Parts: sequence; structure tokens; C-alpha cells
Amino acid sequence: MTSDDSWAQAMREDNNLPGSRTEIRSEQTKNERMRTISDGIDMMAVVSVDEVERIVDSLESYSVEEVGSSSFLYTYGYQVERLSMQAHITAQQQQQHGGSNSEHHDDEYVVEQILASGKLTVLIRTLLAVEAWRLYVLQEQEQDEGQGGSSLASQMAQHGNALRCAFILHVETTLVGLLNLILYRRESCEQMDGEAAVALVDYCSRSMASLAIPVSENEMVRRQKEPATAIDMTARSRLEEMRDARLDTEYRTAVSAISLARYLCEHFDSLVLGAQTRILDTHDFLVMMTPLIDEPPWTRRRKILKGGMTVVVWEKYMDYKWTEVPASDLLEITKCEAQCWLTIFHLTCNSVCKKQYGLNVFRKEQLLRLRKYLNDIVLDQLPVLVDVMRYMDELSLMSVPESVTGHGSALLMQQVPMMRDVLIRGRDWTKVAQQQFDDIFSTVTDATD
Repeated sequence: MTSDDSWAQAMREDNNLPGSRTEIRSEQTKNERMRTISDGIDMMAVVSVDEVERIVDSLESYSVEEVGSSSFLYTYGYQVERLSMQAHITAQQQQQHGGSNSEHHDDEYVVEQILASGKLTVLIRTLLAVEAWRLYVLQEQEQDEGQGGSSLASQMAQHGNALRCAFILHVETTLVGLLNLILYRRESCEQMDGEAAVALVDYCSRSMASLAIPVSENEMVRRQKEPATAIDMTARSRLEEMRDARLDTEYRTAVSAISLARYLCEHFDSLVLGAQTRILDTHDFLVMMTPLIDEPPWTRRRKILKGGMTVVVWEKYMDYKWTEVPASDLLEITKCEAQCWLTIFHLTCNSVCKKQYGLNVFRKEQLLRLRKYLNDIVLDQLPVLVDVMRYMDELSLMSVPESVTGHGSALLMQQVPMMRDVLIRGRDWTKVAQQQFDDIFSTVTDATD
């Protein structure tokens, strides 16, 4: 259940909330129920304006060694989670009122305070720290388990730190969701310093790459495409439960990062040149989008039992859960699919991107692979893709060189990702993992935390 769903459920269950309506007639439609809940939310706030200012002003970045500490979890697992909930509620209210126009712009007090306090870089730096903890301290050390070693994950499983581990991993998802709301606005990208922009572009690239790896070699996506049976779930060890929880959270975070990539591309002109170069040349977001559309990690086909018979069903990942979709509706674009197409739209139809992007035979072939998906049904749902189709039709007639990495000013600067290098360079991750267990995880359990 998402934070918004939890909040809505609380609104339904509490009969004393000001502005809520507790007597809902059974004949009301789902939309009417949602408006009823929203009426109650309009009268309340998860976090008040004064409290938002206090929380945001106190935000500080954490090193990899500090990830998982009680101070870290209180700040990012509790306080920032509340900020994220409030920001999502505000965004939902603005959508219901017809968009983020001027009369509702001031209601975005969470985003406004983060930008005014200059804490955007702090959030990005902490996001990188949590990612590094997941990749190098938790996940990499898991590999020792199969060789008879004692990884941090195995020690946490034996000691009973599964919930704390889950909360740490959820912080990354929360930060990506909050950054999505912040970077929806162009001025947020304009305020990002060069190091933070480059770091965020690199983070999105790693997330997209993790989704694009073929299923046969991708444990994260394979767990989603081929879910375990109920018998397998009950037979898991505590360590296997922690690993599955990590993979599920990692998948949700990676999917959310696709939206982040779309906003960075939408506001491409406002990014520093180093970030622009990494989008178009170093990582080549356009080509990275190709496998996500060609072999979508958010669509699966599986066999299930229905009425005592085995049937084949199609499911799509929507709103953080897998939902069965009739075969006749498979061409209906979900939010995940729309983000990929909109990213392609912004990169192919932006004059600055066109000028800087160095086409070659490989890139041309990869982009033209997507032409077959631009049919009338898709164009009716996303009319802006007509421009993408026109671009691809023109591209098919163009003659491009065999090899080129870019042109113009894009080749003059290649910014080093200092923000992440400072976090991970020269670290002995085995020592970091053991020190963390001794100082943090060995002192608490799920029962006493």
C-alpha cells in the first residue's frame, strides 16, 4: 500500500477528522468517494507549514557509514517520509483543481521550503549514500554468503534486523518520489548545482540500466516477471526474505527513477552542460529507452489457476502493484510507458538536443526499432508522439556516419561525478559492513527497535 493509500484509509476510519464525511452511500461511485476523502484532506495536513520549515532546515546529508543509524532513520525514514506524503497530497489536490496554476502554486510549501533552504543537494547526496549502502554494503556483501562468508545481510537476518533493513531501503524510494515532485518544476532544475545535476543523471542511468538487463541475467526483474509461488514463499529463510524485500524495493525505486529521467530531459535546457552531455552522449538516454519499450519490465505474462483451470493472463505494473489487463487493452499506455515515450519526445523534438546529439548508424538503428510501436492507438493516447513519428520518418531517410560520439560544444566538457566519488572511492566495504553491524545493528532488534 502506498503512503497516499494509507492516508486515505486513515481518513475513512477516523470519524472525528474535521471536514471528513463518514456516511458514504453505497450507490456513490468511486470518484465520488475519492472527492469525499479529498474534502477531508483539504482541511488537514500531515505536516504543518511551520513544522515543514523546521524539518527542512534541520536536514543534513549522511555518509554511507551513517546509513541505518537511529538518527538517519528518524530524519529520513520518518520526517522526510512525512514531507513526501504532504507533497504528494498537495500535488494530488492541485491536479484535482486543474493543475498547478498560480492560485494553487503557493500550496506547494514542502517543495518551496526545500528549494528556498537549498536542501535539494542534501537530498540528492543522501540518495546516493543509500544507493551506495544498498549496492556495496548490503548487496555486494551478500555474495560472500554463498562462499561461506559472513555478510552484513546474514548477520542482520540472524540478529533480527529485517525491518530496519526494509526501512533503510524504503528511504531510497521515498527520496526518488520526493525528487520527482520537486523536479516537475523547471525552476528546480535551474537551481541544481552542476555536481548534483550530474549525480542525478548518473543515478537515473544506473536505474534504467538495472531495468534493461535481460530477464535471464536480471534477478530483480525476473522476480517480478516470474513471481514465487505461495509454497516457495513459505519455505524461505529469513535471509531469503530480506533478499526478496530488497529486490522488490529496488524494482519500485528503479521504476520511479524513470519519471525522474523524464523530468531531467523535459527541462534539458536548464541543466548544466556537463549534465546535458551525460544525457545525450555518456549514457545516451535515447538508446537506453529502447529496450524498456521493446521488452518492458513492467509487463508480464503468466499462468494462474482460475476456476480449477490454468489460464494465461497479462499483467502490468501500475501504481506500485501488478494489475491484470485484458489482452484487448494491452495497447493502453500506463504511466511507466508514458514516461519512456515522453522522454523520447523531449530528446528528439528539443532543438538543443537535436543540435548536440551525434547520430551514427548504431543510434539510428536503435531509434528506428521503436517506429513500429507508433500506431494510431498509441498516438491517440499521446498525441505529442506524432512529432516523434515524424522525426523517425525523417531519420529513416537520412544518411549518418558509421561512428560519432557527439559534436559541437558537447565534446568540450566532461564533468567528473565528484559527489558519488567522494562517497565510494577508496572504501573497504567489508570493514564498513562489519563496523556498521557492530555499531548500529548489533545494538537493536526488530523487537526492541
